[in-house]
Amino acid sequence: MKAVHQCHDRTQAQGYPLVRRGVDGPGTQMDAEFLLVLCTCPDDGSAAALSTALVEERLAACVNRISGVRSRYRWQGQAESADEVLLLIKTRAERFAALQETICKLHPHENPEIVGIDIAAGASAYLDWIRSSVK
Repeated sequence: MKAVHQCHDRTQAQGYPLVRRGVDGPGTQMDAEFLLVLCTCPDDGSAAALSTALVEERLAACVNRISGVRSRYRWQGQAESADEVLLLIKTRAERFAALQETICKLHPHENPEIVGIDIAAGASAYLDWIRSSVK
């Protein structure tokens, strides 16, 4: 997605709420303590800066950077392709809003991918480490 302006202009207070599907649905509950957040970056430089900021600010316990991702998507009515760097961000669900805000401030894209996936299970020691690393 091409850079136009940063998404921090479109925060929750300005009509872009955090969406969690199924929270109000019958028989569903999404209350996982931990999230795996996916975010793609256009290059190694922006991926490095973003991953450093998230860990330094204790919004993420760990960020894996996976280079060589080729994305195909529709943007402003056109089919596009781009080489990207995928970030796998491990965090606590309660810190998602702050993490999202930081990504929006630092990410060069107008509408960056920010997708949180509940972590349903994990090694106890690893989840304890996430819990103690993210404040």
